[in-house]
Amino acid sequence: MYKYVINETTVSDGDTERTWYGIDVYRGGEKIRSVYDICPDREATARLARTCCRLGLDPIHFDDVIDDFIG
Repeated sequence: MYKYVINETTVSDGDTERTWYGIDVYRGGEKIRSVYDICPDREATARLARTCCRLGLDPIHFDDVIDDFIG
């Protein structure tokens, strides 16, 4: 079983700092993949992670899901 957990990255553009959110993928408590800077909207990224967990998404399809989410 895979678990999808939101991660956070702070990006600095000179005087401005912005936070972007991504998702870590875990299998049996071990992190097997991280995708950073998916979206600046924390709640939207958290919903995506929850949906991946609920559906039992195999990580082989994760890139396609992210592409669909961004697109």
